[in-house]
Amino acid sequence: WKGYKVCRGQVVSDEKPGNPRPCLAFDRQNRASYLPMAADDRTLPPGTYNAIWGKFDALLAGVEPKEEEVRHPYTAMGINEKGTRLYLLVVDGRQPKYSMGLCRRDIARVLKGFGAHHAMLCDGGGSSCIYLEKLGGISNIPSSGGKERPTYTHFGIALAAAGRTERQEAVDSGR
Repeated sequence: WKGYKVCRGQVVSDEKPGNPRPCLAFDRQNRASYLPMAADDRTLPPGTYNAIWGKFDALLAGVEPKEEEVRHPYTAMGINEKGTRLYLLVVDGRQPKYSMGLCRRDIARVLKGFGAHHAMLCDGGGSSCIYLEKLGGISNIPSSGGKERPTYTHFGIALAAAGRTERQEAVDSGR
């Protein structure tokens, strides 16, 4: 299975016909939109600059999935209703005495609790890994022996200060 992947306005991969996948699409201003698996119109929104596909829907318009699933390690991505906030979640699992993972419904509830309106599950299992440079690298314990493993898709974020200091942002936000 595969879906849409767009990098800086260039389509890297198209969706495989007959096997729709959810997709998060971002315009040049990083406003996100969500294309669920069940959407009849499978075209990307106009102005898509970056896009990444997922495996399954996890949260649709604030509605959690009905079916209960077994627990797994997962990577999930969600957005708020306006498409102005991105939520990333990595869940460890398949590691007795450390983490058993979460089911899709639990992931939906966690992301919804933070404000997500739409969310998708990305790949899971040993490829669920989050790397945070400011925290020293890999920030979870992947189920594939605690190490990264090669995967076919990645999602990266680079933050720009835009001329504001952390102190200015803290004062403006009331922290």
